[in-house]
Amino acid sequence: MLAEERRMQLVEWSKLDGRIDAPAAAEKLNVAVETVRRDLDVLQRRGLLRRVHGGAIAASRYSHEFTFPERKGRNPEQKRR
Repeated sequence: MLAEERRMQLVEWSKLDGRIDAPAAAEKLNVAVETVRRDLDVLQRRGLLRRVHGGAIAASRYSHEFTFPERKGRNPEQKRR
C-alpha cells in the first residue's frame, strides 16, 4: 500500500469512528506504529485530523481554539466589569 493510500484510509477511519488509535491502526495496516504517527502528522498539517496522545481525532470532532490575543479581544465590555 502506498503512503497516500494509507493516509486516506486513516482519514476514512477517523470519519467513521471519530478517532484513530495509532497502535491499532498500525496493526490493521501492517506497518510500524511510527509510520502511522508520521502519517498522522502529515494529515494534521493538511488539516484533516488532529493529533492527540496515542492517535488522532477527526477534524469534525474538534473546534477552533482561540489564541490568547484572540481571546483577549473578545467580549471587552464584560471583561471591564
